Amino acid sequence: MISTAAELKNTDSGIAINAGSLGSFTLSYPEFEPEHKQTQVKVTGVNAVVKYEGGGECAVVIDKDEINLVFKGISADVKSWKMSMLIDIGFAKGGTWKMGENQGKFPAEKAKPPQISGLSSTSFLLKNAQGQSLQINTPEYEFQ
Repeated sequence: MISTAAELKNTDSGIAINAGSLGSFTLSYPEFEPEHKQTQVKVTGVNAVVKYEGGGECAVVIDKDEINLVFKGISADVKSWKMSMLIDIGFAKGGTWKMGENQGKFPAEKAKPPQISGLSSTSFLLKNAQGQSLQINTPEYEFQ
């Protein structure tokens, strides 16, 4: 994953994204389907190792504007994984999003279900009412 012009940092609760005046966000560490709870997160400098029930682990390495994930020992029952990020309610005041070719405005009230899109794409753009933006890209054959 790539995030240009934002400061990235591994923390105990996920990957902190400081996007300056656009705001701060936390991208979760990988979550599996079916669920395998995280049992430990160890952060050392720019690296983190997340351990899961069943013995699997994910090494998370931040290299400037890139987040690299390396999975090891993941149990065969895992069908998929995801990472998620909460977006401040302030984006409902004129903010927009774009995922691939699909785009929209943030709803003024909490959506049900509380997600803006269930689409798959290799790029996600978040823009506030002032036009400041954060774009996250993933390699081909990886989806958001």
